[in-house]
Amino acid sequence: MRHETRAKVASHQPLHVTVKLQKGLPNLRCAEVRRVLLHAFANGKARFGFLLNHFVILKDHLHFVVEAIDRVALSRGMQGLLIRIAKALNKHWQRTGSVF
Repeated sequence: MRHETRAKVASHQPLHVTVKLQKGLPNLRCAEVRRVLLHAFANGKARFGFLLNHFVILKDHLHFVVEAIDRVALSRGMQGLLIRIAKALNKHWQRTGSVF
């Protein structure tokens, strides 16, 4: 997926981030996967000047509303959150490889 350069990050402004899973992975909208994702969200929601405020779980992608104190905090916070999610999903699905 092509990435656009994000405008300057303001600490008081919520941001919308969309993350799509690779093709061929199981559906995210089932009870077991939801529990795995909720656990990952809870453990990675507030780190590095980053805060996960809201999320939506869809079949093959996730939407987040986040806040970050600056661009570095956004990058580190999202990387940390996505690594947590990928590890949790891979463990749950008993697979290796990239999820995103």
